[in-house]
Amino acid sequence: MDKQVFENKFGDFSNALKQKFAGLNLTDEEIKKAMKNPDELITLVSAKTGISREEADKRVHQAMSTVGIDDTQVKGFMEKWGDKVGDKIAEIKNKFSH
Repeated sequence: MDKQVFENKFGDFSNALKQKFAGLNLTDEEIKKAMKNPDELITLVSAKTGISREEADKRVHQAMSTVGIDDTQVKGFMEKWGDKVGDKIAEIKNKFSH
């Protein structure tokens, strides 16, 4: 999944997730960070809403399916995205350390 497709789907997913959980007070950045591992997102939603982990899992996956994404797509993209950010940070640190 390329970045533009993911970004478009992420906005849809974020909105779908917020609709599934009334009163869910998460920022898009918190959701993106938690999506590096779908289990983290489920844990975060469960903790923020007070519902069981099983119910959070069910609702998160329902929100994902409504926008046509699955765990593998999300995890793969977020890992690549995280690696690129980590590489850039290392590159910047290296420039300033010399």
